[in-house]
Amino acid sequence: MSAPETSEGDEGKAPPEEKSSTRVCAETTLDAVAVVGRGMLATGSAILTVVQYTAYPIKEGVICVMDTTGEYFTPYLKKKAATNVPTFRYG
Repeated sequence: MSAPETSEGDEGKAPPEEKSSTRVCAETTLDAVAVVGRGMLATGSAILTVVQYTAYPIKEGVICVMDTTGEYFTPYLKKKAATNVPTFRYG
């Protein structure tokens, strides 16, 4: 068998060192923290979306009740269509 060929630039370089157990543990811990952090961000974003989609119909209902109550107690402020206004019809 022949010896493995080395390129001209590899002469005099030491082989790469293995990572220490402390570094491996730290990298694994940081990966786990990153996964948990991304999960928390995704969960928070989903909760915000649910709250927005749930709150909108409630808000619209409250505004409708406020408008209806206001029209009932102050009928002179009720918006009405103007009469004797020319209109355009087709067909």
